Amino acid sequence: MPKQCRVCDTELIPDENWAVYRQTWHNYICRSCDSIDSRAYQESHKKQHAAQMKRWRETHREEKAAQGRRWYETHKKKTIVRARHWSKAHPEQRRVIAYRGLTKRRARLAQVAYEPIDQDMIFAHDSYRCVYCGSAENLTLDHIVPVARGGTHTENNLVTACLHCNISKGMKPLIVWLCHRLASCGANVG
Repeated sequence: MPKQCRVCDTELIPDENWAVYRQTWHNYICRSCDSIDSRAYQESHKKQHAAQMKRWRETHREEKAAQGRRWYETHKKKTIVRARHWSKAHPEQRRVIAYRGLTKRRARLAQVAYEPIDQDMIFAHDSYRCVYCGSAENLTLDHIVPVARGGTHTENNLVTACLHCNISKGMKPLIVWLCHRLASCGANVG
């Protein structure tokens, strides 16, 4: 005797996909009603579902990473196009993300401490001005002791610097750069 969906009364005919039907207390439910039922449950239990998914991702890191790699390989062109469009539409966020990745990689290679930092907090601490020349344009973060020379990527090693000062300082120690800068300024004055 054919079974009927307990929600929509659709006749359920057993076939090779019989596993798609779920049996509960001798009542059956079809795939479409089960999908709607699942979505409704997830909506009403968002926090529990998010916590459950987080636990699953933490315990299945390798499996999740492999799944992400497989998805990327099958959707490579689509992903690249989407990333390019996003980068063009969000240049500031892209610059910040690229900077984070670069500093994180440099810190890892130099085997020094890396803390996620709040760029705006450091800018506010320095009154949104370059600590070296006082400019308020093209502000960046500068490592007092460069990461490549063993400095950490932490708030106590970062200051606000304009792009010009940051580029001219480069990987030089602060005292060497300041002496060189004062010498070049003195040569221009005299």
